[in-house]
Amino acid sequence: MKKIRLLALTGILITLASAQVFSKAKEKKIRIGSANGEGRPFNGLSGVAIEKGFFEEEFKKIGWKVEYVTFSNGIVVNEAFLSNELDFAAIGDVPGVTGFRNNIGVVWVGTNVPVQPLSFAARNGSGIKKPEDLIGKSIGLNLGTNGQFLFENYIKEHKLPRDKLNVVNITTANSQAAVVTGDIDLAVGTSANLLPITQNGDAEDFYNTTKRPEWSAQTIVTARKKFLKENPEAANAFFRALIRANAEVHFHPEENYHALSGKRFPNDSSLGPLLYNANEYTAEVKAELVSRLQNLHDILRDIGRVKGNYNVAKDVDNSYYKKALKELKAEGYKMSD
Repeated sequence: MKKIRLLALTGILITLASAQVFSKAKEKKIRIGSANGEGRPFNGLSGVAIEKGFFEEEFKKIGWKVEYVTFSNGIVVNEAFLSNELDFAAIGDVPGVTGFRNNIGVVWVGTNVPVQPLSFAARNGSGIKKPEDLIGKSIGLNLGTNGQFLFENYIKEHKLPRDKLNVVNITTANSQAAVVTGDIDLAVGTSANLLPITQNGDAEDFYNTTKRPEWSAQTIVTARKKFLKENPEAANAFFRALIRANAEVHFHPEENYHALSGKRFPNDSSLGPLLYNANEYTAEVKAELVSRLQNLHDILRDIGRVKGNYNVAKDVDNSYYKKALKELKAEGYKMSD
């Protein structure tokens, strides 16, 4: 009798273990990436969606788990897409457009930060006061990231000779530290990174795009085409969360500067209103954003980084955004005033 009971108990345990393995095998997982810097929090609308728990809420409804992955830059994000290790990502405009051009199997489906101001921060005592002063100076710029958009526009407008500009290819985070310690003369990058050090006097604000939005960067949302085709319910959940985050920014901007900045500065900072205009925010890929990315592509072509002509608009797909927006409106979710 004891033997029979033992066998029965063993059978139950095996059944439970098999059920757990089967459950794990069936469990679906969405992998969302960010090029905001390895180990750093997400920024923009995706940062707000994470902070408010919107991604978890929406994916829980369809039985999916959420995994967040951060990368040092957009180049590495594209590599992760190529190896099928990522489903969605917030990525800078330069690696975004090069990813499309290199046909890595992604499409532009949304917007994470529509207008991301960029800055030049000069070393204290560098003597950099006018455009010509950049000649011969060491310039920290992470080539292939969105800071290059400002750099290329700036030197083109001021007719600065490229061969006389000493560009040091380092990450924005490293250039930020290097300009404070005096190891480089100028740092180029996002204003969210650089304006804080100029505000507190660790460096000088030589130039920023707050008054030149057409030179600002944007953070776009890209996704694997194959994943979207096979998992439309996941795409819908993603955009429901992102649209809810956009509404949150619209109605309560002062409560979300911390998340929008990638937790670089607090909500009560004076930098919040300067860097983030709530009325500019959108999860949609709007025509003016496409035009700006086309301009960026053409600049990259002119400097030899990419070859030939390319129509950015052909890799835009707003259908997932529109479907989620229609659903939320039908549910009575308020998007704007």
